[in-house]
Amino acid sequence: MNISCENCQHSCWSAQRFCPRCGQRLGHYARRHIEQTTLTRLGGRALHSAHSAQRLMGVFGDLVTVDPQGNALMYRREDLESTERWIGQPLVDEALSPPVELLIVDRWLVIRDEYELRIIAGALIHNTEVPNKHLGFERPWEITSLLGQLDGRINSSRISSMGRLNHYLVILTVQNHAPVVKIVKIDEEKTTPWRSELKEVDQIPLSKNLWWIDRGSTQSNNRILVCSEHSVIIIWVNKQGEIRSKRVDLPENYEGKILIGQTIVSDLGIMMITNERNSFNIPWFFNGAFLARVANSPTDLEGIEHDLDQGNKQLIIGRTFSRRLHFDFNFSRFFNEPIYNSLTIKQVDFDLPCAIFFRDNVNGNLFIRIPGLEKQIPMNEVIDENTEIKAAIEGHRIWVLSQRSHQSLYVETFDWC
Repeated sequence: MNISCENCQHSCWSAQRFCPRCGQRLGHYARRHIEQTTLTRLGGRALHSAHSAQRLMGVFGDLVTVDPQGNALMYRREDLESTERWIGQPLVDEALSPPVELLIVDRWLVIRDEYELRIIAGALIHNTEVPNKHLGFERPWEITSLLGQLDGRINSSRISSMGRLNHYLVILTVQNHAPVVKIVKIDEEKTTPWRSELKEVDQIPLSKNLWWIDRGSTQSNNRILVCSEHSVIIIWVNKQGEIRSKRVDLPENYEGKILIGQTIVSDLGIMMITNERNSFNIPWFFNGAFLARVANSPTDLEGIEHDLDQGNKQLIIGRTFSRRLHFDFNFSRFFNEPIYNSLTIKQVDFDLPCAIFFRDNVNGNLFIRIPGLEKQIPMNEVIDENTEIKAAIEGHRIWVLSQRSHQSLYVETFDWC
């Protein structure tokens, strides 16, 4: 089932939350729609050697794997078992192999390694003969190191050095030996298949600490969160199209640190989870004016998630291994009563922007949970304690990569409708 975007009239799959062309939130997306969602297995299944793919990403409805040398292989969505297609030349120096990042901004594919960006028009990404200019934006060493050492459950498409802000590209880079956030726009008039040009719109200087962009912290393309261990900076585009930012710092004498991948931006404020040495996780909430610890929070709090209510209103959920609890914005606390009929988690397998893949506490089956949707994934491969799971989502399609210790790696695909 297709629907038209109210903003640009682009034809979108009904399961999409945002228009892939303009980024407009699709108004139909609510719990009442996706409660009836079903997952349908596709016939194709790709088999790889045990060490062939380090990362798995959805790009324009295609499957992209990046091997240990940084080469990107692509499979067309129409035929997962078709011949592999390279995205141009190897993305990185084989001797260095720094983390590779991919991002979609409107119709452009942005590829980044340690020192360079490459921008390729969406219609040309399967044409390996098309040259693309390398744009020099050095990535801070600290974020490069973080991306290379991330917990295997957290996807580098969630914790990143770049992100999308409406039609802009937000980049963490280095200027005068210090980190800085640059907000740039792809110049449509001057960008051709043979040349890419970016126009700088704004920049925000940063302190000399580890900074990262948490793409999973927001459900909107109109805002983005830049984080460090002690601060968050929210950047947004207002109704007049102007770029605005606000920095929120933890108290100066506070010894805790913000956990990676544990920040959420809602319409009513920002939540972050911190951890003090030899202590349990502590949530903080910023309501737009004041930052305060969340009183009487669960001592076994493991993480926070996005959710939606019946009216498509954004919610924040606190997650423990035995309960899921709504956050009460009015009184800045978590409700004591757990969410009815919600599965508890035995193990989080993979953390994507606004989605998690997990195994339930009852049978150890694999599930996907995004705002308003919680469904079991009918895997063909046997999932046990030794199986590593990675995943990607693009529109109506889900890819699940499963690899058992020292055995072959499989990619299975599913559609929701």
